[in-house]
Amino acid sequence: MKRIILLISLILTVILTASCTGNVNSDSSEKKETTAASASSSKITSTISSEKLNVTVPDGWNKVEGSVLEHQYMKNTTSFMVKKESFYKNTLDEVVTEAKSIFQKSFSDYKDISTDNIKVAGKEAKKIVFTCNVGSLSMKYMYVYLFIGSDTYAITFGDQASSFDILSADYDTILNSMTIK
Repeated sequence: MKRIILLISLILTVILTASCTGNVNSDSSEKKETTAASASSSKITSTISSEKLNVTVPDGWNKVEGSVLEHQYMKNTTSFMVKKESFYKNTLDEVVTEAKSIFQKSFSDYKDISTDNIKVAGKEAKKIVFTCNVGSLSMKYMYVYLFIGSDTYAITFGDQASSFDILSADYDTILNSMTIK
């Protein structure tokens, strides 16, 4: 039964993430950044084309075998992934506005819980938390959007609404451990 719930959660999270994808912005010069400070305080200088998000997960998170994503993990029924997204937006506020619009159109009973400014790997980021129904399941998601070089990334956590908050300390640990090299 646990495997079935895990599989359903994974499939729903992948579908949710795929529904957020828009079109690629060919003019990305406004989002370029060349220097990032890591969460551990060492300074890393990099070029735009070689910036890469590095992730460390706490014990118990298992990499999803066969995933096309570099960072996709599961713990119990909770899914965590990092995915490059395509938006025609140049600010995080615009990205979040577009993402919320997509979620509202895609899911029944969408309810926005919070939107916060945070930092991930020394970069400005926007975190949104919401609930929605996916089929007969009541789900809860956290999406964190940030720009790395000229790309927009979504860092997502998703689980059933009834169990999402159990791993909230892990979500913070993962976000605080991220670096860009």
